[in-house]
Order: sequence, then C-alpha cells, then structure tokens
Amino acid sequence: LERELFHQSGESTRNIINLVRFAREYQEIGIRAPEWIDIYPVIEEEMTLFPQKIRFINDISPGTAIHADPLIRIVIRNLLDNAIRHGGSITMVRFYCEETADTWRLICEDDGTGVPEKDKEKIFVRGYGSNTGMGLYLIREILSISDMIITENGKEGEGARFVIDIPRDSVRIIVLK
Repeated sequence: LERELFHQSGESTRNIINLVRFAREYQEIGIRAPEWIDIYPVIEEEMTLFPQKIRFINDISPGTAIHADPLIRIVIRNLLDNAIRHGGSITMVRFYCEETADTWRLICEDDGTGVPEKDKEKIFVRGYGSNTGMGLYLIREILSISDMIITENGKEGEGARFVIDIPRDSVRIIVLK
C-alpha cells in the first residue's frame, strides 16, 4: 500500500509539473512576433533532448526557413515527445517536407502504433489523452498564430503522421554559404 501511494504521489507530481510547464508555455503564445526561422537546426537541437535508442531522421534541407511564432521549437519538441510516449515500440521518427500546389508541408512521422481513426481529431482537443492532454492542443494553438494547420493522417498500426500545412508565402529557402 505504501509503495502504491508513493508511486501515485510521484505520478501526481509529474502531472503538476507538466501542467505548470504547459501554463508557462501557453502564456507565451503570440507574445513575440513571428520571425523567419531555419527549421533544420531547430529539429536537430530538439532531437538531442530525447533517447538515442530511437533513430531520428531530419530530411529537411538546411536553410529552409518558415515564418512562425518562435515557439515553433515547442511544436517540434511536443511532436517528438508524443511519438516516444504514445508510439509503443517506436524505433524511428522522421521529419521531411512536401510541396503541394497550395501549401508547403512539414511532416513528422514515426513507425509506432499510430492513431486510431476515431481519435484523429480528438487528440487535438484540450484535456484529451493519457498524459496531460495539453501537448497537441498547445501545438495547434501555436501553429494557428501563423496560419498553419496540423492534422494526423497516419495509418493505425503503421505509425503516426502529423502534417503541418504552411502557407507558401511563409516558407523560403535561404542559400547557405
């Protein structure tokens, strides 16, 4: 009984810390003006915060800048954290881009368990989920400031695939010397 109570108190403490962190990050949304951010080094830096037993692939070209809220770093961090927490036997997370006629897409996919079809929209609702239910909600809020839209369109059992649609005029390629 004591061991169970100790475990529960530790879990409660972690949840409180996560909620405080969320509140701090949430109050920062929209405070700073969007800026041009080279997304390649942001992804590289955020990947170093997670276990190296997972293979991280960054197929974004260096010099690919997006006009975004500086909290884009939190978006990348939360996508990585979500993959690790909810991906099951995940071994790989990959970031890459695609261009369509209307948008530029930043994609984060993994080889984990994926998201059930019935939950694809619910996962972005505040409070939904098995952790704090704040991460994907926060991501959507941060992205909406820069007119970006995030969806999940992976196949359950094959991995999650988060697609961030970015307006074409919010992406530019910087030639690095």
